[in-house]
Amino acid sequence: MDPEANVIQTLQNQVAQLQQQIAAASTAYQRIAAANNNVGNNNNLKAAKPEKFSGTNVRSWLKSINNVFESLQTPPNEQQKIKYAVSYLTGDGLQWWELATINNAVNIITFEQFSEEILKYFEPVNREANARKAMNALRQMGAFNTVTAYNKEFSKWLLQVPTMAVEEQIFHYSQGLKNRIRVEIERSEVATLPEAMRIADRMDSLFNNHRGAFIFNNGPGSGPVPMEIGQIPQTYRYKNKRPNAAERRKLMRENRCFVCRKVGHRSSQHRGESSQHRGEDAKN
Repeated sequence: MDPEANVIQTLQNQVAQLQQQIAAASTAYQRIAAANNNVGNNNNLKAAKPEKFSGTNVRSWLKSINNVFESLQTPPNEQQKIKYAVSYLTGDGLQWWELATINNAVNIITFEQFSEEILKYFEPVNREANARKAMNALRQMGAFNTVTAYNKEFSKWLLQVPTMAVEEQIFHYSQGLKNRIRVEIERSEVATLPEAMRIADRMDSLFNNHRGAFIFNNGPGSGPVPMEIGQIPQTYRYKNKRPNAAERRKLMRENRCFVCRKVGHRSSQHRGESSQHRGEDAKN
């Protein structure tokens, strides 16, 4: 090939590479400029709108404000966060802010400080004690007759006690349920509250859809015994004595079944068995 042609081809290749580099640099610059514009523009805080805060459910309100901040690609600075939160104060909430800022009565520089101060003012001192009392008194009846309504009310109070252990959550939750649902949860040996709620909801739907498909014990405190989930055509009742809370803990420590008291398996393996079979198994 002609040497001159080689030089021209080399120059053309270099020009093409430079054009690609310029295009890439231009794209990067546009992205940086857009990001810088967003930093100074607080309009993106309007992406989601929490409820106005007038003095009730302060933790839920703060959570909704934080959800807005977390959804943004460009995090706002502390002053932007505070101004945004204040824009959603009304009634007693707005009065608190006005009192707090008069003569710099409260030094609020960060949103974390804002959250701490508003919690101090609006959250009751005995919040957890009141929530525990409410959970202890809650029963699946009246306005909370369905598991869906019961779950919603229980969850509302549980949010007020963030330090409650999982075992205690399950205990308080199951104690307020209707007896037949409570028994099923205890029998299933659930490990988490969401798991207990799913079982309760499934059992509640089963009872509502198949009313009359139960048999009854005549003993004190007895109620209708449900069909086994997944075995709807068959009805049954247990002959074995139900372990109380202390017995359940002992059985769990010894890795024993709640139904037949034997070692090495769980009560879930007895699903679908007849009550006569269970009684015989427990004697062996």
